[in-house]
Amino acid sequence: MSIPFHVQQPDFETLQEIHRKLNNFQLLFSEIGRRKLGSIEQMAKSQQGNQDLEDW
Repeated sequence: MSIPFHVQQPDFETLQEIHRKLNNFQLLFSEIGRRKLGSIEQMAKSQQGNQDLEDW
């Protein structure tokens, strides 16, 4: 599989750095996306709270 980085010397440290780069990600949300994510987080928290009460 091809990776989007040029590797001059594929030693272990370089491969670890590439692994970190490939496994990192960043999400950018619009204002609408932030509102939707907020409502999803609130719903998940309320469901988790209900599970805590039921799981005694």
